[in-house]
Amino acid sequence: MNVNVLIILGLFIIAAGVAWVVRDLEKTAPTVAFEQTRFMPDFVLVDFSTVSTNPQGTLKYQFQGQTLKHYPIIETEVENPYLVYYENQQPTWFVWGEQGLMSSDNEWIKLLGNNHFWYFNSQADMIKISSKDVLYKTKENYAETSAFTRIETKESNTTGVGMQLFLNTQQATLLSQVKGSYEKNH
Repeated sequence: MNVNVLIILGLFIIAAGVAWVVRDLEKTAPTVAFEQTRFMPDFVLVDFSTVSTNPQGTLKYQFQGQTLKHYPIIETEVENPYLVYYENQQPTWFVWGEQGLMSSDNEWIKLLGNNHFWYFNSQADMIKISSKDVLYKTKENYAETSAFTRIETKESNTTGVGMQLFLNTQQATLLSQVKGSYEKNH
């Protein structure tokens, strides 16, 4: 038998074996339908932190979280989102949530579960707002909820159901069942 014939026969046997293995792998390999891929994150960030500045380089806000899962079509999930907003290079608003969902265009963030907003100014005034399931609109710097909300200052404690919060003007409106107490410091 000719050596060339043996080489060709050997190559044929190898090719047939590879084809058989590949065909068998195609049968057993799990497949994912295209519709299911939108529920699979295309990237994940762990213990992340990012900042945003205006065109002049002035700090606008800082955004942190424990985990961020970005999806190609649906909202981005954030575990323990934490935002710090700056005014005149000083932090003024601090926002924390248990979970967050961000729109793909970053127009809004749904803060799910327990949420806390803190406001500080140069006169050492502090406002603490606690609520649940808050929708925050980023461009308007506005937040709203239909849940029970508590607003605390050093002299007052106010509760109500439903809230509108305008972060730029530090104006909060409780929408119903409002109750408050005021105690003047001595």
